[in-house]
Amino acid sequence: MRDALNIDFSNISNNISGVNKPINLSTKLVKALRQISESLNESKRKSVVKLEVNGENFELPSEFGPILIELANKAAIRSQIHIVGSRDTFTTQQAADYLGYSRPTLIKMLDEYKIPITLVGKHRKIEFTELIRLENQIKAERKKFLEDMAKEDYELGKLEGFDPVKNARR
Repeated sequence: MRDALNIDFSNISNNISGVNKPINLSTKLVKALRQISESLNESKRKSVVKLEVNGENFELPSEFGPILIELANKAAIRSQIHIVGSRDTFTTQQAADYLGYSRPTLIKMLDEYKIPITLVGKHRKIEFTELIRLENQIKAERKKFLEDMAKEDYELGKLEGFDPVKNARR
């Protein structure tokens, strides 16, 4: 294949131990990911980059460049990487773990924020997109609360050097 990026993945160990479990990416694989992402970034004027992996030909959209760079950077520092589809569903325990809350607290939040859930028998399932929406609502409320608190402290003279106009939400 002409003008293709050739990478031999056959000698790369990646210790995949199962679905939803961490994958230990080898240094060779991290380098290969970086090489692919650099190739994608260099070809911004092209709509696709052609790859040959273990003798099989692939075409990747150039928009994959930033994703692969992020993947390579996370893999290089041995960070856990999770790939989740927007329509994937979480149990309440998985969702609570993701957000860093207890399961009972999450259930109260689902009711409070009116987050749609699916009941499978007696078990609640939450779509990933809804989980992200909940996370963003919580962050927005927390930010507004902190800004209001800082503004109140400023007005009471407890916060010197704080300019509520300059530090207002954008």
